[in-house]
Amino acid sequence: MPELPDIVVYIEALDWLVLHLMIAGRLHWHQAGFKIPAKRGLAAFDFSNGSLLLTEAGSKKRASLHLVEGAEGLRTLDPGGIEVLDADFETFARQISPRFCIVQCFLPWR
Repeated sequence: MPELPDIVVYIEALDWLVLHLMIAGRLHWHQAGFKIPAKRGLAAFDFSNGSLLLTEAGSKKRASLHLVEGAEGLRTLDPGGIEVLDADFETFARQISPRFCIVQCFLPWR
């Protein structure tokens, strides 16, 4: 199965934070100080107005969190592919065609 996209966030004090959610990984917003669920909870990020929880419902627990330094650090985690928002239709279609069966399961009208 191909890798799903990561969420990459620049944080000045830390450099780059990369969340790899896999299929069962989720981000949930809760009130500040919310307790991390024992079975599914992986991490919590507390802010002044709430907490962002990283959870994974799958049994294989393949979600991950990486702190990397600079562009070179990001390149070590880059699985390749295209920048979806910058791609024209033909490039996008060519990129997903071999993986159409996986894309279908995420379409809301399927």
